[in-house]
Amino acid sequence: MAGETVRGVVTIDGRSAGPHIPSGSMKLGEYFIQQGLLTQAQLEAALKAQLIFGGHLGTVLLEFGHVDEHTLGKTLARIFGVDYAPPHLFVDIPKTVIDSIPKRLVEKLHVVPFDKRDRTLAVAMIDPKDLRAIDELSFATGHKIHPWIAPEARIFQVMERYYDLPRRHRYISVCQTLDAAAADAAPGSAGPTARERAVLDSAYAPPPYIAALGPDATGSDSAGPPPAPPLSVTGLGEESGPPTEASFSDDLCRGESATAIADATLQFLAGKLTRSILFLVRGDTVTLWKAHGLAGAKPPSLLMPLTSEPLFALLHERDHYRGPLPSDARIVQMMATLGMAPAKEIVLLPGYLDDRLLVIVYGDSGPASSIAAEVGDLRPIATKIACALHLVALKRRIRSGPETAAVAPAQNDAAPPQTPSAKAA
Repeated sequence: MAGETVRGVVTIDGRSAGPHIPSGSMKLGEYFIQQGLLTQAQLEAALKAQLIFGGHLGTVLLEFGHVDEHTLGKTLARIFGVDYAPPHLFVDIPKTVIDSIPKRLVEKLHVVPFDKRDRTLAVAMIDPKDLRAIDELSFATGHKIHPWIAPEARIFQVMERYYDLPRRHRYISVCQTLDAAAADAAPGSAGPTARERAVLDSAYAPPPYIAALGPDATGSDSAGPPPAPPLSVTGLGEESGPPTEASFSDDLCRGESATAIADATLQFLAGKLTRSILFLVRGDTVTLWKAHGLAGAKPPSLLMPLTSEPLFALLHERDHYRGPLPSDARIVQMMATLGMAPAKEIVLLPGYLDDRLLVIVYGDSGPASSIAAEVGDLRPIATKIACALHLVALKRRIRSGPETAAVAPAQNDAAPPQTPSAKAA
């Protein structure tokens, strides 16, 4: 498709117009600061919100009104070295193009096809450098895949429009704001906007799902069914071998307490990682929940700030982290407090539910070994934990008396149902 016009957009050798930034050489926030579109304070606030609410940094910058959609899209295209798909390319996509990728793959990979010619399929993606996704698409469609990039809010909008895959309210709101061109402040303005203050202030509200779990979330079970006997933090998975992914999922579905969820998770991780730690997130505070593979029968108590702890800063502009453990003095001190020798390689997996960070999973294979498990197999674990904790809370509400069951719904559960106009936004 090089040098051709794709539904009104000229491509030049498969690249976006404008200077290409070598992939991986600069992060999105750094580029915006370099271009004078963002201040350091604004970037730090956006990274804080991204860590708490999830999604991509670009989505937060759009929510805060710091950049416009086209500036974001063109910048992402330059960073990734691919073409930018502006919104007009997603209008009236032919059915033959939509049908070229099955709904299950669109939902799994967060991609949308919008143009097809000869044996090449143009596909808008959130991560156009995901080679595994591109290979899977190519195999499923029998076409060569030409990856383009678009902001995730637009991708989700088009997925809903053509594949009836519902968006969360957050992304409906973002697209409505973009389409109405109703930014709260001009890009690059100093000081927090009204939208920025609202987003950040809500980050410190008590997480509704953890609150509904009761005392069990911190280790004691005074409500609900009696928990299973707690497992030791060492030696998990030795009696009957490590559980399979299917049996782990079943254990999470059957769990009747936060303790049971933690124990099932650590037992599953014991077959993949030498040391594992589960962290619970409450607003801007992170607590050590349970652990496996540490010295001693019970890990020490830890209370850390989410947005200023250097270990969790590794998740900035990332949906997970796998790599070396930084030699930051505060990280080294935390490891020493836990009785852990610094690991050669670590993995951090954030678990979000309804745009709220609920859990963080830490894992490593000890001080001398790299992690053998594929990160693609590990990434869903944290989200499964978050869903399982929410399920425990729902079970307790169902079994409780009318007074407790009638409490106000969680923040995002209170959003009004989608109307046809909102769905099309």
